[in-house]
Amino acid sequence: MSAKKTSPAGALKNQGLLKRISYMMNAFVKAACYYNAEKNYWEFRASLYEYFSILKP
Repeated sequence: MSAKKTSPAGALKNQGLLKRISYMMNAFVKAACYYNAEKNYWEFRASLYEYFSILKP
């Protein structure tokens, strides 16, 4: 493995992947909350975004 940083193209690809994951998670959260209506959708979504912001570089 080289010590070189990710190329701009690689970074863009990665960003697209993160965006796609966030769309999927959003859909998952909506589905989960329709299924379990007493859950607070916004609170759950906020906690997920908090979790994913930790994972982002």
